[in-house]
Amino acid sequence: MSRQSIPSNFLTIAVAVSAALASSFNVSAAEVNVGAQLALTGPYAFAGVPSRDGLMIALEEINSRKLAGAHTIKLTIEDTASDKQQAIALINQFGRRNDIVLVLGPSSSLEGVAVAPVANTLKVPLLTTTAIADDIIKAGEWSFRTPASAANTIGSIATYAVSKQGVKTAALVFVRDNDGAIAQKNVARDALKAAGAQIVAEESVLSADTDFSALVTKLQARPVDAIFLANPSEQSANFIIQARQAGIDPKTRFIGTPAMGSSRFIQVGGKAVEGAAFASDYFPGTVSDQNKRFVDAFKAKFNKEPDALAALGYSALHVAAAAIRQSGPTPDREKVRAALAAIRDLPVVLGGGKFSFDASRAPNYGSQVLTVKDAKFIVAP
Repeated sequence: MSRQSIPSNFLTIAVAVSAALASSFNVSAAEVNVGAQLALTGPYAFAGVPSRDGLMIALEEINSRKLAGAHTIKLTIEDTASDKQQAIALINQFGRRNDIVLVLGPSSSLEGVAVAPVANTLKVPLLTTTAIADDIIKAGEWSFRTPASAANTIGSIATYAVSKQGVKTAALVFVRDNDGAIAQKNVARDALKAAGAQIVAEESVLSADTDFSALVTKLQARPVDAIFLANPSEQSANFIIQARQAGIDPKTRFIGTPAMGSSRFIQVGGKAVEGAAFASDYFPGTVSDQNKRFVDAFKAKFNKEPDALAALGYSALHVAAAAIRQSGPTPDREKVRAALAAIRDLPVVLGGGKFSFDASRAPNYGSQVLTVKDAKFIVAP
């Protein structure tokens, strides 16, 4: 049909529709879509669920306080089921959606190491919420982490164990099917040695294991001052319970990774985990206006204090919001990626309160050592 043959009333309707579409686009352009793939079920739900809760608190705060600038963040959350194949499928789904400018997650290093190369191929910014493996950021310039590397956190618990607890001998127990846990174990081994402790044993388990009786018996044959655990939260608690029930020396210390900072560690472990100490990304008693807002909002919504995993989720979306804000009036994947890489000294509730990415896109914010006392986390004396 030629232009001359188009009825005048049709042209009027077309112009009106075009104007309506343009108006609709301009309105919706302020809404920025962010995807999140988290382990809401399966063995890594201990990290995925609280980090999701932290994300939800952050989403309300960011949108109400306009912390993403002129933009409103719309968050789409999907469950990886703690399965790396499901995680790969989800990053492909998010990657094919051109309106998604950033993907948060996944929850575990097992998933993260599998997902990061795909995110880099798709050129979609990936910011993990709780996954810590260095191979995630080594996959390319499109992948980032919220949690600090094992080298920045685990060293503090090793130093504390030797200097404050008098640990001279230690055994290491870790999850061998998780790259992040392996890295944590390696850092702990080197840090303990550097602090003057002798490593007596290195023993591995699978993330799905629940019966540790044989391993506990093996460790009892070689008494140590401390056992370092690089395991999921509930598994760490179950290991300590079984060790205590088997009659392991009451003087044996249990030390570990930020995974012990999950509320599930205390819920599952009960009295058995009293005195356990760990390197932590977050302490709910930190005095700052931002942390007070976070803790108050979290308590109001979930009737409990946030743990370190919730704080990581909360901080991840704040990091994302800062990048979106710095991306200008029309954020896209490339602008968000560049803005993420440039983040320096962003106020967060983690560590010392300031978040920065270094040249390799590894985060820095500091850490501290916490312990369990009277079924609560406190700063280790």
